[in-house]
Amino acid sequence: MLRAEDKAAKMLDTANYWAYRADGVERHANRKADSGVRLRRIASLLSDLRGFQCRLNFAAKAIRLWERIDQAGDKRDASALHYAGAYMQDGQMSPPDSWQRLRDGEITIDQVIAASIEHQERVLNSEHIARWIMHLLNRIGYERDELGPVPRFTGEITPVILQTFCREQGADKPKGKRDGDKWEVSSPAPLPLHIGDSERLSLAADEWRDLFQQCGHVPTPKAAKPKKPSLLNLDVDSVTCRNKYHRDETITYPRHEMTKAEYGRAHGDYKGTAVSDCGRYRIRTAMISGSRLVYVYLTDSKTHEVPAEEAAA
Repeated sequence: MLRAEDKAAKMLDTANYWAYRADGVERHANRKADSGVRLRRIASLLSDLRGFQCRLNFAAKAIRLWERIDQAGDKRDASALHYAGAYMQDGQMSPPDSWQRLRDGEITIDQVIAASIEHQERVLNSEHIARWIMHLLNRIGYERDELGPVPRFTGEITPVILQTFCREQGADKPKGKRDGDKWEVSSPAPLPLHIGDSERLSLAADEWRDLFQQCGHVPTPKAAKPKKPSLLNLDVDSVTCRNKYHRDETITYPRHEMTKAEYGRAHGDYKGTAVSDCGRYRIRTAMISGSRLVYVYLTDSKTHEVPAEEAAA
């Protein structure tokens, strides 16, 4: 009897364990299918895509630089010695130990230039990088499809929107401009192959919108930054301003006179601006005597009129 009870208890524990595992799998699947998680995953994949594309961009620019060095005339040898083995921000200009071997006379300038161009061409033609880029584009496409249809952009095309899109896809320092009835994007390095096959791409506005949609990109024009209140120089005894650290409190700054030159010489950590209690203007502030905050009235600058609501108060 006891053995049967023990066996039943063991089977119950096993059933509970697998039920718990199944519940965990379901929660994990639901989390991965969440739209916010999926969008963050797409952002991570795009970051990886830009990393591989950056290596290709650098290789293309390095080849162009070595070709210019080869045609540099009197400066050819000095330039080759300078760049041989150099580590730049995005990669290495030539094979390792090139500078040391060139300095020791083991190789010539011609050999350094040829080896460096060959080194960068191997990067450009790397099957490893090509497979990774294809894999990332497929992953991004899958995640986009799971989110649903990509809405087509209907707003106005601007250079900033084009540059943001191309930069997101891995283009190197893209520049957008209007070219007659079309919009053109140019880059110091060839554009990513899923965008274009050269350093320039000129398309009509609707063609750009189609490309945005194909790549799963939805432009979000940046909203204009709110304009700061005017900075006034008021001939008053004190000014009451908002406390930036405590929303519901105010600070009354007593007047302190300075010249424009004196205020300019004050250390940046001891001066600033504050927004008035009404929120319609700002004043200059400074810290004097170690810890005393004051309103600064510039005696040799234009004096502004006190706003009507302040005068009434």
